[in-house]
Amino acid sequence: MARYGGPMASSRTALSQLVSPDRRLAWSLTAAARRREWERARVLRSWQAAQRAQQRTARRSARAAPRSAVLGATFLAMAVPAGGSTREVCAGLGAFFGTRAVVALASLRSARQRAGGPPVPALPPPLPLPPPVQSAAFPAVRRLDAAGVALRRLLLTARAGGATVAATADAAMASAAAAERALHAQASQLATVESTAATVVDPRARATVQAALNPLLGDLEEGVAAFEQLLAAAAELASASVGGAAATDGVGPATQRLREATDSLAGLAHGLRTVAGLGTVAAAETTAGHRLGN
Repeated sequence: MARYGGPMASSRTALSQLVSPDRRLAWSLTAAARRREWERARVLRSWQAAQRAQQRTARRSARAAPRSAVLGATFLAMAVPAGGSTREVCAGLGAFFGTRAVVALASLRSARQRAGGPPVPALPPPLPLPPPVQSAAFPAVRRLDAAGVALRRLLLTARAGGATVAATADAAMASAAAAERALHAQASQLATVESTAATVVDPRARATVQAALNPLLGDLEEGVAAFEQLLAAAAELASASVGGAAATDGVGPATQRLREATDSLAGLAHGLRTVAGLGTVAAAETTAGHRLGN
């Protein structure tokens, strides 16, 4: 085995060198998006299974209640004229089926009170697929991924600065996660418009569609820049926390700058989510209009 260890290890190294870092990043982001879709599907399947089980319970209770009530009443009626052990057996069976009818009625009432079924679970947000490596959006995606990894590490370090600083870091982490999803969606949207432009034959229509790329790319780069500003504020806060320079009440300058960067990024991400899809729709309508005109 030692004789083959060297060549096998070198071939794996050569193979990894053949795959560019951008392509490995694209594969990683695609795998994460697929895993999130599987997770969402699994949660939905579990909820649907619970809903079907509740419906089956309600149907069984609806059938069992009248049947058990009739059997219980019949055995109790048979126990009245009977004597000896027969009377005891009939009375016991009547009590058993009567109790079963009460339990079935209670289960049926509970099922009817929950007529809407089990509550719909909170699904994890979907992750958009990354743009192709050759897309104009991919450099921003590369910067965003590197900034996200560094930001999570720094915010975990900053949480050691006290309860108020930890709360500020947690809020920044939540805002960064939402902004990261919005920026990935923006990059995916830009890639969609790029693919649309590649399929348009008419030069005027293609120029119109390509003109729609500029605002999308500008918003994406602005969002990544705001994300990196949050990263810089987190680095300052983490440095102050480790060095013991952070204010104990959480209102030091580093904490305040992190809050301001968080608010700025949250506002920008909200704007991206609000106008999501408008650029693609406008480009698609323009393309369709030119095609019909030709």
